[in-house]
Amino acid sequence: MALLRPWETGVLDLANCQRTEFVVALNDDETAGTRVETWPPEIRAFMDQHVNRWTDENKDTRTVHAITVAAPKYDGIQYCVMILRLNPKRTTRA
Repeated sequence: MALLRPWETGVLDLANCQRTEFVVALNDDETAGTRVETWPPEIRAFMDQHVNRWTDENKDTRTVHAITVAAPKYDGIQYCVMILRLNPKRTTRA
């Protein structure tokens, strides 16, 4: 996977995968902890927008049963990560 620059996102959404990841690299002067409340407001708003859109676009096929967040640092760059744990939506037969 290519290294992401600040304000770029990467989404892992493989066929039949049971998770989707949203990753945003922070600018050099920004910091974040492992709780969403510690993320910069712009990052929280950005993540909310993308996660809500993804959830809405996939509401007929998947349900989110858990969300994991992280703020790892890799090669001197800190990232905000949100992982949606998914279940396939079951269809009901009449």
